[in-house]
Amino acid sequence: MRAAGVVPVVPGWTLSLASLGLALAVLGCAALSAAQHPLGPCYRECTNATPSRVCAFSFVEEMYNAVNQACGNCSSGDAADCSRRGCIPVDGVERTVYSINRMVPGPAIHVCAGDVLQVDLHVHLHGHADTMHWHGLRQRRTPFMDGVTMVTQCPVMAGQSFRYKFEVDAPGTYFYHSHNGLHKVNGVVGALVARAPPEANPLAHLYDLDLAEHTVVLMDWLHVDAEFVFPGLHALHGQRASSILINGKGDFQFPDGSRTRTPLAEFRVRRGLRYRFRLINSGGLSCPLVFRVLRHKLVVIASDAADVQPLEVDTLYIFSGERYDVILEASQDGDAFWIHCFTGGSCPHETQVEQVAILRYEDGEDEDEALPADPRPSIQQLPPEGVVLNSPYCGDSPRQLCVTDLQSVPAMEDPLLHGLAEPEHTEVQEVQFYPYTDEELYDNDQFLPFLYFDMNIAGAMNNVSYMTAASPLLTQPGESPTCRGCADRADGRPPCVCTQVVPLPLGKRCEVILVDVTNVTPSRLPVDGMLSHPMHLHGYSFRVLAVGSLTNITRGADRRRFVVDNAALLRAQAATPSPPAKDTVMLPRAGYAIIRFEADNPGVWFFHCHFQYHMAVGMEMVFQVGNATDFVKAPADFPRCGNYLPD
Repeated sequence: MRAAGVVPVVPGWTLSLASLGLALAVLGCAALSAAQHPLGPCYRECTNATPSRVCAFSFVEEMYNAVNQACGNCSSGDAADCSRRGCIPVDGVERTVYSINRMVPGPAIHVCAGDVLQVDLHVHLHGHADTMHWHGLRQRRTPFMDGVTMVTQCPVMAGQSFRYKFEVDAPGTYFYHSHNGLHKVNGVVGALVARAPPEANPLAHLYDLDLAEHTVVLMDWLHVDAEFVFPGLHALHGQRASSILINGKGDFQFPDGSRTRTPLAEFRVRRGLRYRFRLINSGGLSCPLVFRVLRHKLVVIASDAADVQPLEVDTLYIFSGERYDVILEASQDGDAFWIHCFTGGSCPHETQVEQVAILRYEDGEDEDEALPADPRPSIQQLPPEGVVLNSPYCGDSPRQLCVTDLQSVPAMEDPLLHGLAEPEHTEVQEVQFYPYTDEELYDNDQFLPFLYFDMNIAGAMNNVSYMTAASPLLTQPGESPTCRGCADRADGRPPCVCTQVVPLPLGKRCEVILVDVTNVTPSRLPVDGMLSHPMHLHGYSFRVLAVGSLTNITRGADRRRFVVDNAALLRAQAATPSPPAKDTVMLPRAGYAIIRFEADNPGVWFFHCHFQYHMAVGMEMVFQVGNATDFVKAPADFPRCGNYLPD
């Protein structure tokens, strides 16, 4: 029986907050500092003989200014000035950012699977608080390190520090980001990659090199603070991206045709070799990012840190929170090629934005200076997309592939997880925008959360617009009131506003049927204006059994009824021997997604749309797996918080 306040974290050692700073040799080595290594303290070859490490980082989060005095003449084309210490060049347009260590994106973290990651978060955001989420990591032994405000922990207030420490137990492409307010949109993101020994990687023979410099962090970008357009301004027509950043770089063309001269991101390869590129959509606005490399095929080998059978495509739609690992073969004639990234999906053409980067063959004659010979690509003159993966229109033609066309590696053997049998437990989650009338929103004694983009809307799941709890649901169970659904608000009535927690039975194979039940009304919400939602589940990866659109069914209640009544048929139509494992899935506009997972990780796990503004107005909820007695206990000295309402 263990002592109170001490929790097993990794077999063979224990952890309490008081001992976090003292237990840095628990795996047989001292903690290494990020400051000592430009690629992080634990970037190394990962082999079976490689001992695990404790990888220590210090993150200072603060308000900072991009394109500031430290940048000198960066935006005018002086590349050396752009590399000055303290310069955040972004796309050459000055703005306030929220940064980690005065970097956007923040420091990249590269580890070997089995390493222990230790990050001290120091919040220097005047008047703000934050938490840090480690997107895609399941936190099996440390659920209190998931980093979700008032779900797994109290927010870290300005002037405070919090130590995150957990094992990165599985290889893959992950990332970290703020999970409080709109800070992620302002720049608080960064890459997190865990590698495995080649002999443990069934796809390692398909490529020659897997380098840190081929991690690609994509981010839609605003030229104003994210808070400036929340809940929204009539003059700005919503929360539309101003630009895109690729590894924090890019340029920007102003309406008068002039363009900043900040450097583009460059990725160097050698002719004849095959490279693993890791693509991360760390953005948070409402359009997927479309990614392609001109004159090159992309062979998809992983999605959301899970291996898949190789699939060759020309174009990838990457939704917020998704990651794709691809193989690029440097086998084309020429020395430099355009990488093109732009917003797609249901985003109107007039609001689309784009960015470019350069793929450079190092054996080219002018490898340091020359732009690609092809004209710079533009959304005004897009070439054919070729074979496309994961667009909102997937399945409309043989060249429009869905994520259900991916096959997991290794093949899955559990029939309850690939749809060949009925699940042990089923939950239906209705996802919707509710468009408020002026009377409902303003002539009301409640202060309802809303988002404005040409209309006032709330986000909801099962007729509930989520309200943040007053204290963490995981570590202070029972202290905040919760709800489960709101059936009396279905089909056309405004949603309830409460903290929605849905129980799942521990150890059961659970199916979640997601349906977009937003009513299609040409006068208020036409289908062309509807958005697909990237739904992200914390603490798990799930199998994607089916996705599809039902835009011909205009009433949300009818769409729900059709999907629930025909779930077995929809699964059968998309049935594959080994459906892909993901932690983020696109719910198509006016459509559905059916996912399954084994509820074997007890705790409270956030489930939400990954578009930041949709979250902010309630498109989120919590799954509680098991009872509070099943949860891994947080250390006794873990921070507590809550209301103060004395009599």
